[in-house]
Amino acid sequence: MELATQLSRLNQLVLNHRDQPLTPIELAVIQGSCLGQTYEEIAATTHYSLSYLSRTFCPELWVFLSEVLGIKVNKKNLYLILEQIAEPIAPAPPAVAHAVPNQLDWGEAIDVSAFYGRTVELDQLTQLVTEAQCRLIALLGLGGIGKTALSVKLAQQLQGRFEWVIWRSLRNAPSLEALLAELVLFFSNQQETKPELGKLLNCLRQSKCLVILDNLETLLDAEHAGQFRAGFEAYEELLRLLGEVGHQSSIVLTSREKPAIVSALEGVELTVRSLRLDGSPEASQAIIQAKGLLGTEAQKQVLGDRYGNSPLALKIVSTSIQELFDGNIGDFLQEDTLIFNGIRRLLDQQFQRLSELEKNLMYWLAINREWTSIAELQTDMIPAIPKGRLLEILESLSFRCLIEQQGTRFTQQPVVMEYITEQILDTAVHELNQPPLKLLNTHALLKATTKDYIRETQRRLILQPLCDRWLEQCQSQGAIVQQLQQHLSQLQLHQEARSGYAAGNLINLLCHLQVNLTGFDFSGLTIRQAYLRNIPLHQVNFANSHHIQSVFAEALTDVFGMALSRDGCLLAMTGTEGMLFVYEVTTGKWLHSLRAHHAWTMGVVFNRQRNRLFTGSFDRKICEWDLVTGRCLHNWQTDTAVNYIAISPDDQLLASSHEDGTVRLWDLQTRECIQTRSAHQSVATSVSFHPDRSWLVSSSYDCTIDLWNYKTGECLCVFEHSQPIWDVKFNPQGTCIASISIDGLAKLWSLETHECLHTFEAGPTMGHPLAFSPDGRLLATAGLQSMRLWDIDSRRLERVFPMNYNPWHIMFSPDGRMLITNPEMMKVQFWEVGSGLCLQTALLNSGMNQAGTGTSPNLR
Repeated sequence: MELATQLSRLNQLVLNHRDQPLTPIELAVIQGSCLGQTYEEIAATTHYSLSYLSRTFCPELWVFLSEVLGIKVNKKNLYLILEQIAEPIAPAPPAVAHAVPNQLDWGEAIDVSAFYGRTVELDQLTQLVTEAQCRLIALLGLGGIGKTALSVKLAQQLQGRFEWVIWRSLRNAPSLEALLAELVLFFSNQQETKPELGKLLNCLRQSKCLVILDNLETLLDAEHAGQFRAGFEAYEELLRLLGEVGHQSSIVLTSREKPAIVSALEGVELTVRSLRLDGSPEASQAIIQAKGLLGTEAQKQVLGDRYGNSPLALKIVSTSIQELFDGNIGDFLQEDTLIFNGIRRLLDQQFQRLSELEKNLMYWLAINREWTSIAELQTDMIPAIPKGRLLEILESLSFRCLIEQQGTRFTQQPVVMEYITEQILDTAVHELNQPPLKLLNTHALLKATTKDYIRETQRRLILQPLCDRWLEQCQSQGAIVQQLQQHLSQLQLHQEARSGYAAGNLINLLCHLQVNLTGFDFSGLTIRQAYLRNIPLHQVNFANSHHIQSVFAEALTDVFGMALSRDGCLLAMTGTEGMLFVYEVTTGKWLHSLRAHHAWTMGVVFNRQRNRLFTGSFDRKICEWDLVTGRCLHNWQTDTAVNYIAISPDDQLLASSHEDGTVRLWDLQTRECIQTRSAHQSVATSVSFHPDRSWLVSSSYDCTIDLWNYKTGECLCVFEHSQPIWDVKFNPQGTCIASISIDGLAKLWSLETHECLHTFEAGPTMGHPLAFSPDGRLLATAGLQSMRLWDIDSRRLERVFPMNYNPWHIMFSPDGRMLITNPEMMKVQFWEVGSGLCLQTALLNSGMNQAGTGTSPNLR
């Protein structure tokens, strides 16, 4: 008997048994088995995964055929059993013969006859549908990564398990009512027409249905990742019900972004799951082969890797390689470019949906060129944002499938990184030609403090192309230099613009163009990430400039931390490069100059005996120093940057405030951390001990002040500003605290009533510019190019000290007669409170004194 006749009779038996004939895949497996094909050969001809066929589909098919034929069936005996079917079978009623077309609706599903790879992903999805019985599955990934094709292949592979299969694209953003009308009409076999959620759920309960919804991202809000846009909020309720309400069906949706409701409902033991689809090396190599591109295996692999093994990206670029490089992969790779029109349009769609903060973070990941930690990103961002907000943005970009994650570090795929770099270059050239400088003030084009090879990559891929494009427009380097000087002059005139990265970027551009900087005026600027290691700086004016994370030919440093010993004899200063200087005030001698840390060091404090000094740094270490020998006696390694430290009045405890918002307490006898308090939601900027009680107070960028009893752990009060807070201190009597925020408002708080007693206007500020006089009568604050002295009792402004710089630190001498400030790089100044005169300027770089009026001041 011919095999065709056997299959026809078997098909009729199956139709009578389940009211549905054999599916194409079932017929292919049965026919292949009868012809003696192996599972590998059957998988190759059907384009189904080998593991799925051999482990899941075929064993279940043999069980089903055993039920139909009443005899145990397997791959080996199938042909013999079919030969035994001799009697013709009565045909089924005509009405039933048309059941399958009513049960399969492929809509606009694409042709996947040429489907490559994705074996693992197909197995994962099949397991989620069949074994885990997930009700809702989100298939996520970048545009062009292959989500649509995989969803169609999955539906084809599983269609025999479902009574109803429907595939729908949401590309044209149908209303929920329109979608419900289609689904309900289909599942009710054209009997029900009301587009109601309840009716859809009834259909999903009563029958086993497979629903594929493609391109869900068209319904999502561009500015709020994961949220549905206006007019489509009802879809969130649909997904919630599909995930929460019991039914026997499966809904698979594809999207470039993860809906927030899916994130809320999913879990490893729950019936809502998501699968992130990355590039497929197997698919990419198959596409390269199918497109007829020429090259070595290594070149083909490099090509696939550069495009993240994205099927669509490789199809687009393969066409360009054929047309422009005669199909030669090696010639194309030598051009060292990734972005073509089709790929640019693909990424444009996603980039345009990003918020400004999301774009800013994408810029930083492209600039950093490698895996970047959360801490580094938070340090990079200007203006600063709370860590919680940063995590939200990273989550949002992850929802949009635009970034890669490795633990707590993040980066971008090469093609995305090149696209974002192009956006940076386009924007930078535009700003240089048509100010103001926005991106150039919020982002560093080159990072002086990064690894050498990363910095050279930034120079090659960012600075050089930027200069080339700008030179093409300006026609001459002289015109460029003139424009750069104009930009610098504008920065010096506008205070709000000069604290970002703009000055450092302009200087790095000048250096890259090999411009002689002699005579240039960089005074009064905040200079971040300027790389000046091999640059002559003869007659360059850096007066009153503030250098942050810049690299010089010589060991220059900014003063970011200051402490005075209790007797006023020793002054300690710490800086940007982790340097520690100890200065003997009465003699004007430098006792120690050493590298204490490897990053910004803002925390420094003496013990009462003046034989020990403690420092805390952004390198996450706290160190104890012997002031006689200059040796480090002990260091505590923490898991987050240290911003500020304070020592208890009895020298028994050390408190530290940290970047992660915690305040930690250290026992100086046992050298152990005895308490960690999660005091704040953002960076804890300052910490201070009460002079008599077991109280500790800390301030933060989250605009709060936390007052607590460190013995009992009790929170005594939380005070609030409207802006991030730089500094907080107890008055010497312990009756009140003073705090100052970045908007320059200094507040006086009662520790008895917890009320704000008064607000002093100090002017916008940064650092730790707040100090009580030893008798508690005066409060000193620092603002823009001035220091102010306030009478606590009368609330009156006693004196203004005009300055040409913005001090990071101020402190009183023990006798209250002098104020100490750090005016600029390499200097510390001593001011007489009574006269308002500057008595002395100490130069850190030479260890020599430059007298103002008088000699070394007596601070006792």
